[in-house]
Amino acid sequence: MSAAPRGIRVRQTDDKHSLPGPLPAGERVLWRGAPDWRALARNALHLRGLSIYFGLLVGWVAVSAVWHGEAAGAVAFDTGRAALAALLPLGLCVGYAWMAGRAAAYTITNKRVIMRMGLGVPITLNLPFVRIDGAGLSMKSDGTGDIALQMAAGSKGVSWFILWPHTRPIQFGATQPMLRALPDAAVAAEVLARALADSAAASVAATVSLAQTTGIVDTMDCNAGTTVVAA
Repeated sequence: MSAAPRGIRVRQTDDKHSLPGPLPAGERVLWRGAPDWRALARNALHLRGLSIYFGLLVGWVAVSAVWHGEAAGAVAFDTGRAALAALLPLGLCVGYAWMAGRAAAYTITNKRVIMRMGLGVPITLNLPFVRIDGAGLSMKSDGTGDIALQMAAGSKGVSWFILWPHTRPIQFGATQPMLRALPDAAVAAEVLARALADSAAASVAATVSLAQTTGIVDTMDCNAGTTVVAA
């Protein structure tokens, strides 16, 4: 693998997060990472809020049993039953976050962002830089962060439900894919910002070069049989 430009450090991960196939000639990996499943559970699945909610329900069951004068054994039984019922959805939430985190992998190359996700049916989403208008970094209190990708107008949309939880929440307009729950979100954001800037600069240079080249047009005068060069 060739070195990344401008001092960008390539972050390596294990084989389970590698790409499904080799990259085309001229394309190289700048950064590679995956969600932290604990942060995914806390921030994407709102585990803390759910824990507080179910904790209040269990507390309400206990207080209600005492209020109605039930015996200590009955109070303990009702409270324990409510606690077990509350642990089921919380356990499902944690389990889903663990599986979703292990199944996902994000890659930033010098030409695109690649998102691999999906539990039952793996999905690979390729997002060329020419289709990305911008990116926004959101840091969380636990030190992790999310990077939302704003897609260019006219880009082929992807279902919010297919991408979730790897998408910006409460987004009622165009779906915004999101690199979620990154332990090194600031590093990934810097790499992506530089790569997008380099891609934009290369695109502008190519446009200018094309405009200069097409300033000379060869046309054929069929009647005279001569070539006219228009400057």
